[in-house]
Amino acid sequence: MEKLQYPADREFEKIIDDYLSREAIIEHHKRRAGLLMCNHSTSTIADASRRIFYGYDSFKFFQREALESDTTTKSSAFRWHSESSQREVLSDLREQKRKATAHGEKKVHVRDVSEDGDDLEVNLEFTVEKRGKLQGLARRRKSTKFTVKNFDSDGTSTVLHEYDKVNQQTAITEFLDGWNEQREAAGKEPVSTDPVSLTELGIRNRVAYVRDLMTMETENWTRKNVEGVQVQRDETVGEDEEDEDLDAELDGIRNAALSGNNLDNNEFVQKCEKNGFYLSQVEVRYEHKDVARRVVVEIDFKTSRRVTFEVSITETKLQSESGWIKSDFSATRRRDIREEFREQVLNRYDEYLSGETTLALE
Repeated sequence: MEKLQYPADREFEKIIDDYLSREAIIEHHKRRAGLLMCNHSTSTIADASRRIFYGYDSFKFFQREALESDTTTKSSAFRWHSESSQREVLSDLREQKRKATAHGEKKVHVRDVSEDGDDLEVNLEFTVEKRGKLQGLARRRKSTKFTVKNFDSDGTSTVLHEYDKVNQQTAITEFLDGWNEQREAAGKEPVSTDPVSLTELGIRNRVAYVRDLMTMETENWTRKNVEGVQVQRDETVGEDEEDEDLDAELDGIRNAALSGNNLDNNEFVQKCEKNGFYLSQVEVRYEHKDVARRVVVEIDFKTSRRVTFEVSITETKLQSESGWIKSDFSATRRRDIREEFREQVLNRYDEYLSGETTLALE
């Protein structure tokens, strides 16, 4: 049997500092375990959590999230609201650059900002700290960027961004939160953001929306098969006496999705709705309509710790004389594919969000 190497106090404390603030972990204990905790120092909270409330598996999850090294590029987006003009926002961002104003724990500041018609592109720099077993605390400067598409001072704009690691996404959030607080303190119009998230939809629309994403085809790609699904359950839906049947219901939903059949069947939809199940992640295989190419596209909606969606490519193949073989597409081609599917996710999301209802399930 493999012996598990439990983390040292300092190692666990650093991960808490990186990934969970003191307030967040106290809220976690209160919400998930019904516990009220004293607001002691971070080290006290980290040590108590390590020894009492978190097991080895939970620690490994935090470690992966905080120090993620996966370099699969993901495309995402969120909504941007501001009544300020594009000229004013651009001027303020340039002032942020001139003063090198840093925000958040990652010391995020503007490296560059530019405009292209109605689009604004903001490049950021931030600091990543990692504590190793021998080298102590290491600091590295990283960069990321986001683009505000079709800046609209009278409505909602869409912010597009891509990232390889979670810390790049976190840096954008820290910058926008800190910058917005600074704007409000100065009496300027605030900038607010909204996620593109399943949590914004009712259970009925979550089911229908993700089912649409599983069956959609684009101008360039034909859907072939559903390769994988991840199912979540809204605990506010369903009765306690149904708990004994949850595993069977869950398997039925997975099987229906993976077979690619009966996705539009009312019985399938009702089963999801009745028990509060919805699909939060899907992997779908596509074939190009003109060129002998295949891709598996993953669409993943985060609902815990992070609230966002991700579009990534998990497999790429070309057809040869010997059949389909794995092949790495160019970075530009992969980006174009992600953008195409990201646009589909956003367009369908807007349709369901605009038709959102507060009616309870029957």
